[in-house]
Amino acid sequence: LGYARSVGWKVRDDARVIPYRFPAPAAAIRERETVKAELVFFGRLESRKGLKLFLEMCQGLAADVPITFLGKEDSVEGVPASKLIAQELARRPYTLQTGFDRHEAMAYLTAGHRLAIIPSLIENYPFTVLECAANGIPFLASNVGGIPEIVADRDLQDAMLFQPTARALRRKLDEYLSTDLVTRHRYVERMH
Repeated sequence: LGYARSVGWKVRDDARVIPYRFPAPAAAIRERETVKAELVFFGRLESRKGLKLFLEMCQGLAADVPITFLGKEDSVEGVPASKLIAQELARRPYTLQTGFDRHEAMAYLTAGHRLAIIPSLIENYPFTVLECAANGIPFLASNVGGIPEIVADRDLQDAMLFQPTARALRRKLDEYLSTDLVTRHRYVERMH
């Protein structure tokens, strides 16, 4: 709705966003403090979902930061995503999970100390964000398409959303991880 208005479409003043129907949310999770957060790229492994942006951001991370790619594999400029990831992250360990269905993906994200990263370049009203919010999964997402309408609270937008660039993602990640755990729990609970 915000996008439609921003590009000059004539939209009625009383227009409203009607959210997707979604199953009842799971119980909110708690991050464990004893381990380093695992960063999980969450979405189809393709350009539109911000794969190259995420890989660029990963270049500056410490080697001991766990990285996982969780999504169906696609190609990026004719190259299989798994090959591109291997080329870009040749000197660091990472995990590639391309065969999970929705339930397996949610189980993976809710187990352990994981932070979903959703760096889409273009988007509509993505289930990845809705699933994280409904299941109490900590996440950071780009502020494109309908994502700001899902994360409607301005304080949460400031804490969890970023411009779709590697530099903005890294800045938001550093801010998020330097925030105390109690505050991060509040973010997750408010989104939940």
